Amino acid sequence: MSPSERLHIALVSTEYPPAYGGGIGTFVSVVTRALAARGHRVTVVTPGETDAEETGEGGVRVVRAACLARPAPTDSAHTLESWWAWSERAAQVVREIGADVAEFPDYRAEAAALLARRTAGEGPAVVVRLHTPLGVLAACNAARARHRALEALEAEAILAADGVISSSTALTQRVREMVPELGMVEFARYGVDPALFDVPSRESGGADVVYVGRLEERKGVAVLTRAAGEFLARSPSSVLHLVGGDTPWGPGEPSTRRVVEGLIDPAVRARVRFHGALPPEQVRAVVQAAAVCVFPSLFEAGPYTCLEAMALGRAVVGTDSGGMAEMIEDGVTGRLCRAGDAADLARAVGELLEAGPERLAQMGAAGRERVRERYSAAAAAEETEAAYRRILAGRAAAAARPEPTLAALLAARPENEAALRAVFAERDRLAAGWEEQSRRIAELDAHVTRIWAELQAVADERTRWYEEAQRLARAWEALSAELRETSLRAASLNEKLLATQADRAALIDRVSRLERAVSEAEKRPVFKILARAGLVRPIAAAARGGGGA
Repeated sequence: MSPSERLHIALVSTEYPPAYGGGIGTFVSVVTRALAARGHRVTVVTPGETDAEETGEGGVRVVRAACLARPAPTDSAHTLESWWAWSERAAQVVREIGADVAEFPDYRAEAAALLARRTAGEGPAVVVRLHTPLGVLAACNAARARHRALEALEAEAILAADGVISSSTALTQRVREMVPELGMVEFARYGVDPALFDVPSRESGGADVVYVGRLEERKGVAVLTRAAGEFLARSPSSVLHLVGGDTPWGPGEPSTRRVVEGLIDPAVRARVRFHGALPPEQVRAVVQAAAVCVFPSLFEAGPYTCLEAMALGRAVVGTDSGGMAEMIEDGVTGRLCRAGDAADLARAVGELLEAGPERLAQMGAAGRERVRERYSAAAAAEETEAAYRRILAGRAAAAARPEPTLAALLAARPENEAALRAVFAERDRLAAGWEEQSRRIAELDAHVTRIWAELQAVADERTRWYEEAQRLARAWEALSAELRETSLRAASLNEKLLATQADRAALIDRVSRLERAVSEAEKRPVFKILARAGLVRPIAAAARGGGGA
C-alpha cells in the first residue's frame, strides 16, 4: 500500500456524540473529522437504539448498530456479558463494511470478539488505542472493587491487536507494568476541536477556580476539596466550581460527591459549588469565566478537559503523574504539582491566584499556542495516519514471510537439531491443545447460550408472576374498598336500628304510662258515674289509641 493511497478507516466506540461519555467520545469525534479531511473514508461504528446510518460532520459515515445487551450491573459476570455482546455486534459490522484499518479503544475490550474470531491475515488491521485501561483505572480508584476478569480481557485484546497506539509515554509505561509482554507501541497524540480556536481568548475578570471532570477518586477530587480550604483562604474573593457528574465512590457508598463534601473545610464550604454535569456550551462558559482551571488527577493519560481549557486561554494546574506532565509546561502554561498531595496542590493554585490577571493572561496565551502547535486535530490525524501505515506495513511483511520448516532450519543449523525438534514438537502440542481449547470454548459458548435461554425463561416467568401478583393486588384493593363501603353502610344501618329501638322503647313507655293512668282513673268515683252513663268504653278506647267518639 503506497503512502498516498486512500484508506478506509473504521473507529469503533461506545462513546460518540451525542453520547460523549468522556474523553474517548471527544477523541473519536475530533480525529474522525480530521482523518476525513485528509481524504480518507472514515466510518464510526457506535451503539444505537436501532440499526441506522447517517453522514456526520465532515463527511464521516456513522453506523449506529443496535445491540440487545442488557444494562450491566456492577458484578463482573454481567458486565462481561454486556461487553462481549457489544464486541460481537461491532465485529459483525466491521467485517461487513470492509475497512483497511479498524481502531478500537482499550477500555471495555471492544476489539476482543473480532480478534478472537478471525484467522491469520483476515479482515482489517486491528488497532487498539490506549486511553486508560481498567487495570490502570482500578489502581487509582482504591475504594472500588476490582474486576480482574475484565482487566484480563482488556489486556488480551491489547496483546492480540495488530498494533497499539498511545497518546502518552506515561500511559505506555503504566500499561507495560500491567502487561509486561506488550510489544511495540506507536505514538499519536490527541487533538482538540478546531472550533475552540475560533473562540476569542479573553481575561476572566474574576478569581474563581474551576474543575471539570467526573467526580471520581482517580480524578483527585478528594485531594482538591482537602486543598480548597488553604487556597480559598489565601484568596477571599475566589470560589471553587466543580463541574461533572457524580460516580460511585466504592461498595456501600454510591456517591463520590457525598464523600468529598465531607472533606471541605467548614470555613470555606459556602465558596465550594457543585454544578453536576453540564452541556458542552455551558462548560465552555464556566471555563472562560475561570481565573485558574485545576485538574488534580492521581493519574490521567491526557485529559481533554485540560487541553480544552488551555485552548480557551486559561492558566491550568495539573499533576506530575501521567500525560499532563507532557502537556503542561510548568511555570509557562500553568503549574504542576505532586499527584495526591493536597498541600502541594493548594500551594500551586494559591500561587496562580496571587500572580495577578496579567501573569495569568500570559500563561493562558502560552497554553493556547502550545495546544495549537502540538495538539491540533490536523497534527493528531497526521500522526494517527502514519501509525496506521506502519502497522499495515508490519502486518503485510509478517504475512509475506514464509513459515520456516523443520527441514530448512535443520539444514541451516544442524548443531541445534535436538533443540529444534523439541521446539517443533512443542509447537505441534500447543496447536493440538489450541484446537482442544477452541472446541471447549465452542462447547462453553453453547452452554452459556442455553443458560441464558433458561435465565430468560425464568425472567419471563418471573414477569408473569409479577403481573399476576399485580392483578391480585388490584383485586384485593377493590375488594377491600368494597368491604370498607359495606362496613360504612352497616354502621349507618346499625345507627338507624338503634334509633328505631329507642323510639320503640319510648312508645312502649308512653303506652304503659297511659295504661296506668286509665287503671288509676277506673278506681275514682267519677268513673263509676261515667260508667253508668255509658261513656266508659269510648273514653277507655280513646285512651288506649283504639279510637272513639
